[in-house]
Amino acid sequence: MIRKSGDSKVVYYKVEVIDGDPLHQETFVLKKRFSDFEQLDHLVRSSFSGHHLQSNLPPKPSKSVKLWTDHLDKRFVHARRNELNKYIGKLFTLKKVTGNPDFAAFFKKPDEEEEFIVQEEGDEEPEVKRKESTKAD
Repeated sequence: MIRKSGDSKVVYYKVEVIDGDPLHQETFVLKKRFSDFEQLDHLVRSSFSGHHLQSNLPPKPSKSVKLWTDHLDKRFVHARRNELNKYIGKLFTLKKVTGNPDFAAFFKKPDEEEEFIVQEEGDEEPEVKRKESTKAD
């Protein structure tokens, strides 16, 4: 998803989260920038500093220089999305990582009243959406 930020466009990656046990699951979608994944990697690595499991952590997603790479190019976004999927998938295989508070916070459901602006590629005007509560009062 490409979103306007000031005068420039940035890419958000949709992260679908399925939370809860199989009988009481809740699904929601988060929007994360590449820098959010970099921050997650930094926090997870820092928390395992000096621990033998640090060597089991997958390599962090690669960063490319904007001067040589169009970060809005569909092929680039698709390739980076696949790399991020693999990275997160590998982190989920490490039980100590999934118990990490920073890792859990990355997948936390946003506040119910959070408002956000979404601009899909090709849209002329961004669409303002308000996340509505689905809980019964």
